[in-house]
Amino acid sequence: MNELAGIDNPFRATVVPDPWQPNVDDVLEIHDRPFRVCVEALEAVRREKQTRSVLLFGEPGSGKTHLLRRLRAHWIGEPPHEVDPIRPAAVFVAAKLQTSPQHLWRYVRQGLVDDMMRPIPDGTTLLERVLLLRFAEVRPADADLRMWFEWVQSEYPEPNNRRAFVDDLLDRLDAKEHLGRDLSVVLGHLFLGHRRRDARAWLRGDSLPEAVLDDLGLVEPDPDAPPEDEAREVVGALCRLAGPNIPVIFTFDQIEALQTDRQDKAALFAFGRVVMELFQATRNVLVVSCVLASFMDELREGMLRAAWDRLAMHNEQLESVDWPKAKKLIATRLDTNPALRERRTGKDALWPLDEAALKAQIGTIGEAPRRILWLCGEAFDALRRNGAPPVEPPLNRLRAQWRTRLEVSRSMSDPTRSDGILAQGLPPLVQTLAPEWKVATDDLPNDLHFLLSGPGGKVGVHLSHKQDMRSVWRPFDRLREMLKAGKIDKVVVVRDARLGIKSGKVSERLDDLKQAGGRLVAPSLEVLAALDALRVLLSDAKAGDLGESAETVADWLAKEADDNLRGFLNEVLVGPNADPRPDDLAERVAEALATRPVRTLEDLAATVGVEAAVLEKFSASRPDLIGRLAGPPPAFFRLVRESMEV
Repeated sequence: MNELAGIDNPFRATVVPDPWQPNVDDVLEIHDRPFRVCVEALEAVRREKQTRSVLLFGEPGSGKTHLLRRLRAHWIGEPPHEVDPIRPAAVFVAAKLQTSPQHLWRYVRQGLVDDMMRPIPDGTTLLERVLLLRFAEVRPADADLRMWFEWVQSEYPEPNNRRAFVDDLLDRLDAKEHLGRDLSVVLGHLFLGHRRRDARAWLRGDSLPEAVLDDLGLVEPDPDAPPEDEAREVVGALCRLAGPNIPVIFTFDQIEALQTDRQDKAALFAFGRVVMELFQATRNVLVVSCVLASFMDELREGMLRAAWDRLAMHNEQLESVDWPKAKKLIATRLDTNPALRERRTGKDALWPLDEAALKAQIGTIGEAPRRILWLCGEAFDALRRNGAPPVEPPLNRLRAQWRTRLEVSRSMSDPTRSDGILAQGLPPLVQTLAPEWKVATDDLPNDLHFLLSGPGGKVGVHLSHKQDMRSVWRPFDRLREMLKAGKIDKVVVVRDARLGIKSGKVSERLDDLKQAGGRLVAPSLEVLAALDALRVLLSDAKAGDLGESAETVADWLAKEADDNLRGFLNEVLVGPNADPRPDDLAERVAEALATRPVRTLEDLAATVGVEAAVLEKFSASRPDLIGRLAGPPPAFFRLVRESMEV
């Protein structure tokens, strides 16, 4: 009987999703120098009270996220994070840049707040621990900080008196660190346990109804103020709140994912500007960024020299792993499986694998960690089959990855994420399923998030996910004026179906916009989950974290994209009642089939910008131009007439 029967392959999980994963099977000898450079950089931040940076680069699968995980464990420990009197306090923020350049500061704000709100075992959060430490500076406490606050609660049993005491402490902090009134008010709510859910939502930058803002004692936001500016101010204030003795570590991964395509220089410029502004606003921050080695030149050329100088104060390459380190990595991974570890007792160091064969494959130069684990995974599977070839063809990796990401996206469903999902997901959706349409995101009027140009003209897209209705209706008026002035052909307002329009007056403004040629598209939960899965899949591919290229993923998505996505895109580009002129549609169909001679019904409808029913009706009237395959799924193909020689 095969000794490996029933034992899972320990080499198949090669990707660490994020640095918050438990730091297991870590081999300290791998990337020791970059690790020490990052540790020293943080010590320099503490010592010199100046923001600093490290840029890590390497090949796909070189272990960037593994290294970030090791750094997180070294700096703040494993979750739930014990309050360690020996380990100096620090704030760790893990940010995969799976967002759009127009949402960068909002994305950083959400990541900072979410990671500061992670619980610690004493029942508080890291943010509350930071507040206690700062309160101890403005009103010295001799005892343990938590015990000190318990004393405050007993000393001021009446809620209003306790609130006045905490407000006084926050006023002193505000005077010292310029936190701002609204942030100080929200911190007071959180610290005292009042309206915590709403206070946290405001802190993250989520849109709140006017009644909630009023209950929190907050000023309604200026509906015309750029939300990125507010997010930048809150990030800077929270870093100042941490103070000179508590550094904030921002780790930026998947920078490559910010670009809509390799010609998108505006995305890298925007990221460089965020880095410069972070340096200008803080003195206690360490920025650790990760990029592919092949992306280094493009990144440097895509931002201002001043931004690059701040981003890359230290450059550290993640080198290939040589055989001695590879051997330790393989042995460590083998021992992660208890059943396998028991059977390995008394056997060769890498049993059941052939050490000599692996050493020859890895060679003297070495390999990236992921490649080493892949080689071992293939060898392990072959041993379980007794060397026989696979009985079944390999599973479609991309289909499995898609299903996994789709389930994760469904589980994280929340209307507060919809704006970010659409902002990053809509451009690649258009590029993948309707390449005849071009997407512009730069130099647009404030109320347009995208301008789509294609067979149907110029379509302006406005993302509307605010919950305070004053911020919702004002753009409707300006968009209507754009249409009347002829600046764009169509306007599409995209708003999560779960939010709705909760005001009669706002509905009237929307009706006025519709009469001028605007449309409302309300994507469902399934559409948003699929779009979220698409953007994450493409982001992972661009950053080399998927094992497949972004081009391969785009081609696969073009063929097998979710029907919900195709229907949503068709609604954005065309609308529910489109009835184009036959000669115009014939030209569009001919162009689409010239680039790809066979297309499914949904794919061709989205590409030419019509509903599927309209296209089916058209195909019946033009048998000279288009052929039809019954399917499933139904498809169309380009007819080519042979020339007749006499």
